[in-house]
Amino acid sequence: MKLSKRQIKLIIREEKSKLIKESQMKRAYGEIQNAIIACGQELGGEMTVDDCISYVVEAVPMMNRPGSQHDELYEDLVDIMWDMVDAGMLTDGYEDFFSVHPDYM
Repeated sequence: MKLSKRQIKLIIREEKSKLIKESQMKRAYGEIQNAIIACGQELGGEMTVDDCISYVVEAVPMMNRPGSQHDELYEDLVDIMWDMVDAGMLTDGYEDFFSVHPDYM
């Protein structure tokens, strides 16, 4: 199959767009993790998911979901915080209560 220059340019543009979006998502994920750690540090090492919501919204404005979307944000943060427990950044994950690992205090 032979591709025209126009088709090649279109493919390159699409792939570049995907890479940029992926890097933005990784950066946002890191910023969310940093906000969660900052929340825990400010609260003496122990926090709930609700405690972290305002920190995350302030650090990553795209996470601001007004009204009924609060539940969705809550669930997203629970998932991220459990990932952080798996990574060793948080400990004592019990329902929605977490502690910052001593290495991050």
